Amino acid sequence: MACASEVCSDVVKLRLKPIRRLMKLARRRWRREPEHVHRLRVAIRRAQVTLHFFADQLPAKAIRSIERHLKRIRRAANAARDIDVLLLRYEKCSDQSCSPAEWREFLRFLRKKRSDAQIKLDELIGRRGRRSLSRRFRQLFECPAAAAAPTVAFRKLVEQQVHSEFAKFFRIVEKGDHGIESLHRLRIAGKRVRYVLELGTGAYARAEFEPLYHSFCQLQEQFGVVNDLACTVDVLDSFLSTHHKIIRRILKRRLQIEQTALQDASDQLLKNWDEKSWQDLNQKLVALLNRDASAS
Repeated sequence: MACASEVCSDVVKLRLKPIRRLMKLARRRWRREPEHVHRLRVAIRRAQVTLHFFADQLPAKAIRSIERHLKRIRRAANAARDIDVLLLRYEKCSDQSCSPAEWREFLRFLRKKRSDAQIKLDELIGRRGRRSLSRRFRQLFECPAAAAAPTVAFRKLVEQQVHSEFAKFFRIVEKGDHGIESLHRLRIAGKRVRYVLELGTGAYARAEFEPLYHSFCQLQEQFGVVNDLACTVDVLDSFLSTHHKIIRRILKRRLQIEQTALQDASDQLLKNWDEKSWQDLNQKLVALLNRDASAS
C-alpha cells in the first residue's frame, strides 16, 4: 500500500498545475469566456484543500506562503465572478418596471463594475503574479520539511481527512441554523468534503466511494442555486451607494425580487434535504469508513 509521502508530490503538482494556465486565460479572455474566472476559483479551492491534506508531508512555511497568495487571487476572482453571474442572467431578460433604455443603462453600469473588478484581479494574475506564484510552487518542493513527516498509508490519510471534514460538515448541520449565512458555511464545508473524496479516488474502489461522492455532487448543485442568489443579493446591495437615481431605483427593485427568490430557494433546499436525507448521507460515510476498516 502506497505511503502518503510517495504520492504527495505528484498529486500536489497535479492540483497546482492548472492554476497558472487559468490565471492567463482569466486575464486574456474574461470578456468572451467568463467561465475561466470560475474555473480559476475552483482550481484554487481544490489546491488549497490538497495542501491542507498533505500538510505533514510539505514544508509549513512554503504552504503558508502559497495559501496567502492563492487566497488573495480567489477573493479577487470571487468579486469578478459574482458580477459575471449577474450579467449572465440579466443580459437574457428585462425588467418591466423600467424602460428598455433604462435597462440598457443598468447593464452598462454592471459591465463597468465588472471591468473595475477585473482591474483588481489582473494585478494578481498578470505576468508578475504568475511568476511570483511559480516561484512559490518551486519552493514548496525545494525546501525541506521542518520535521520528518510521519509514515502513514495514503488510504489511512484519506480516511482521517474524510472523517475530519465530515465532522466539521455535520457540526454545522447539527446546529440546525437555517439562515443564509449558515447555509453558505455548510456549502463551503461540503465542497471541502467533496474535494477530499476526489483525492481519495485512488485509495478506494469506485463502487466504494461513488455513492457518497454523487450525493455530495447533488447537494452542491442545490446549494449552488442558493449561493448564486445570495451573492446576487450581496452584490446588488453593495451597489446601492451609487448616486445615479435610475440605477438605484432598478437596484432596489431587483434586490426585492432576488431576496424573495433567495428565500424560496432556501426553503426548497431545506425541504429536499430533511433530517432523513442528512441521516442517509451520514450512513454512506459510515459504510465507506467501515469498508476501509475491514480492508486494513
